[in-house]
Amino acid sequence: MVIPKIGMLMTPNFLFRAALKCVQKLLTAGLEFDLIDAHYLYPDGVAASKLAGALEKPFVMTARGSDVTEIALLEKPKKAILTAISQASRTICVSENLRRDLIDLGAKPSQISTLRNGVDLDRFQIQQSTVSLQKKSAGPNKLWVMLYAGWLIPRKRLDLVLEVTKQIPNLKTIIVGDGPLKKHLEATTQKLGIADRVEFLGQKKPEEMASLYRSADILLLPSDREGWPNVLLEAMACGTPVVTRSVGAAPDLITDPVAGRVVDSDKSHDIAVAVRDLMTHYPLRADVRRFAENFGWRETSDAQNEIFTRAIRAFEAIKVKVKL
Repeated sequence: MVIPKIGMLMTPNFLFRAALKCVQKLLTAGLEFDLIDAHYLYPDGVAASKLAGALEKPFVMTARGSDVTEIALLEKPKKAILTAISQASRTICVSENLRRDLIDLGAKPSQISTLRNGVDLDRFQIQQSTVSLQKKSAGPNKLWVMLYAGWLIPRKRLDLVLEVTKQIPNLKTIIVGDGPLKKHLEATTQKLGIADRVEFLGQKKPEEMASLYRSADILLLPSDREGWPNVLLEAMACGTPVVTRSVGAAPDLITDPVAGRVVDSDKSHDIAVAVRDLMTHYPLRADVRRFAENFGWRETSDAQNEIFTRAIRAFEAIKVKVKL
């Protein structure tokens, strides 16, 4: 049984105990490892700090978004997160924005590195058969397809997706994902008179997403908060430009008009203006793909491997000194 509100404070301990039991079985079976890598600072990172202490191993954590922008704003989780950061060999943030947020919360800059996410350029590819048909027109008879992909929850601002759809008559919107707002959103499409132009596809498997990105002309992500939104990179790797708000890593990611538009506003009118502008000055999908190719995994993987290697060496050096 987990007590509401109090339960989240107990979760790191529960996770630590469960993980310790599993790892001890693996160690008994002869498995050895050098480092613990935890993704998401709370509860995972805090649990990893406890696990690392119990097993005498170094650990690295990665901040990904709401663990910093939401959970770390709560007093007790914040204290636990900052303690874990002080104990970690290194804390990685997927965007410079998250790094700044952690420093503002009290973390030492020297303990935190920024290491962006990448995109799987093999899974998410442009459809070559459509490249020759790329020069789009924003004419009155053109029906554009806009895609949203993600959870149907308040901070994702699906209300803005529907309002933008309402304001652009020649726009059809496809919503991929599930969540507690689904019924409300379906009802809203009826109230706005756009039910015939909005399609809810529900949750899709990862391997189905590339074809959905390719089927859309534009991807819209109007969230209130984000870390490093993978959905933007995945869409661009498939040749689909994006429109997103200026939150999280979006300004660091969308640095060329060919990739899309970043809107510094939470007003549906301003977002609709950006969508129309992208429709009017629509890029070649091959150019969008070319931009996304700057964000492959090789550079990030090499940098993460270097962080792991240094963490292991530093920890081993400390152990040698203690023995001496």
